[in-house]
This record gives sequence, C-alpha cells and structure tokens, in this order.
Amino acid sequence: MQADYEEARQHAREHDPQRSGHEGEATWIRLLSDWGPSWPVVSRKYIVGPGGDSNEVDLLVLKPDYPRHLMDDPSVLASGVAAAFSVKLTLRPRHLGEALLQKRRLLEVAGASPASVREALCGPFPFGLLAHSSELARNATDFRAAIQDFHERTAYSSTDPLVRSPREELDALLVADRAFFSARRVSLAPAGVPGTAANWQPMSSFNSYHGATADLPGAPLAQFVTWLSQTLLPLGASSLATLEAMFGADASSGRATPWPRSIYPEGMLQQGSMLLNDYGNPLLF
Repeated sequence: MQADYEEARQHAREHDPQRSGHEGEATWIRLLSDWGPSWPVVSRKYIVGPGGDSNEVDLLVLKPDYPRHLMDDPSVLASGVAAAFSVKLTLRPRHLGEALLQKRRLLEVAGASPASVREALCGPFPFGLLAHSSELARNATDFRAAIQDFHERTAYSSTDPLVRSPREELDALLVADRAFFSARRVSLAPAGVPGTAANWQPMSSFNSYHGATADLPGAPLAQFVTWLSQTLLPLGASSLATLEAMFGADASSGRATPWPRSIYPEGMLQQGSMLLNDYGNPLLF
C-alpha cells in the first residue's frame, strides 16, 4: 500500500492525475479482491436506480449474483451494489463534504422507501471514503479526535448540515496509514427516563474508532476489511475473526448523534418489535 501510494504521488507531481487516480483505485481493487468477501469489485461506474443515475463512483463491490455480462457496462444497477466507495490518494478537507453529498445522491438514486429498520438507518448499501494518507490533522497530537471534530463540523453545520438523517452519514472512513472509523447505528436508545420505551430515540455514531492497536503497521487495513466482511456477510460467516482479535477491529469508542423518531417511515414505529431483537434489546447495525 505504501509503495503504491508513493508511486501514484510521483505521477501526480508529474502532472498526470489521471494515471495516479487509476493507480490508487487499482490498489483498492487488489485489496478488496484479495481480502474482501470474494465478490466482484469494479471501478468508475455510474449507479442507476429508480431515482435516476449517480455521478461516477470510484469503487464498487457488487453482489455475488450480479450478471457477469453486465459488469463491463459503464452503469450498474443500484439493486446489485453491495458497497461503494470514494477513493482519494491524499484525503483533503473538501473530500469529506464531497463524499457526504455523494452519499445523499446515492440514496436518491436508490429511490425506494426504506423497507426495514436497517435501511431506514443505513440506506440500501454502505458507502465510505478510502484514502492512502491524509493532510487532515497531519500534525495533530491526537489524530482520532481531530478527525472527529472535523467530521462533526462538516456534517452537522448549524447553517447548512450535509447530514440530515443517520442514513446520510458515511459508513466508513479509512486513512490507510493512520486510522479506520465506521458508523454504528442503534434502532432505539434512551433519550429520557431509562427504561421508558416511549422516550427512546434512534442513535448513531459515525466516528466509532476501531481498536487501540491501530498504531500497528497495517492495522487500519485489517480493521477495514474485517468491518466490510462482517457488514456484507451473514452473522458469523466472515472468516476474518482472527484479524479482528489481532488488530482490535471492534469499534471501541465514538461520538453518538441522537436523531428524532421521525427518521423512520410512517408506520414503522407502530411495529415496535421490528426495532428490538429477540431479547427485547435495540438493534445494532
């Protein structure tokens, strides 16, 4: 990853941004193909759905049953997308806002109203931002806190918030040489008197930071591929549990963002059991 980054940066310095962009994407395609859930990985596609089409998306993981003869088309069907990512060599301040706007557009493209609690909180498929390195908080003594602060100022501005519901949040942010963050959502969380279900509200946390061992070489990458497999595969089906144990891929801390109950489609809250698991606890995504 480091060698690929240095080579692509050199081409960017030589005023060949298209080549450097292709090289950066090729690195992620190789990583996801080798370490992901073994589903098709494609780059530079437009996603088409009932709500129209998206701008060009850098990297996509397709569902395993996506028709092979359609994979070379410039557009892919939204219903066949398992995950999508914006890719940057060096993460710069403007990139976070651009990615949040792209997530919003992808939700519009998907078109259909959320059919489940997961879709109401997360959208039809995860979307994240991947970078080899970052100029954000490069000299900060606490990179994690600096990224959290920058994300909150960008996403939840009091004048023009880019995130208006939990499903508009980025699902993942990876800076390969520094840290991995992901979104965690819970269907209901106490927002008043503990134990009073009527006062519970949805909650989410974008900047859940993964693992206290992230300073180990390669740890953020291991945390990212573990998260992706566990997000896409059925519970317990991922073979990367060993990586999780070695590199602390569990989300260990973050900042919670409470949301009003109005983020759920009308009628979903009336089916209260949909918001709780078999043990009567809130659903966690």
